[in-house]
Amino acid sequence: KTPCYTTIQQAINAASSSATINVAHGTYNESFMLNETKTLKVEGGWDSLFTTQTPNATIIKPPTINTGSVTFSNLTIRP
Repeated sequence: KTPCYTTIQQAINAASSSATINVAHGTYNESFMLNETKTLKVEGGWDSLFTTQTPNATIIKPPTINTGSVTFSNLTIRP
């Protein structure tokens, strides 16, 4: 899907409020944060074509949310 970003942080930075960010399955070791007044949804578990979701097939590090809010679904948060 487009636009496609190489990191979750890039997608968060580019997203407008109320956007949904789809994340392919896999393990993401990046630390990311939200420092803007945005409301976002991050959905994990997507296959490489972003047509099918597998629950909890995406693993991310705990995010830092300083401002705004993020709802997460279909992913696992691990240190």
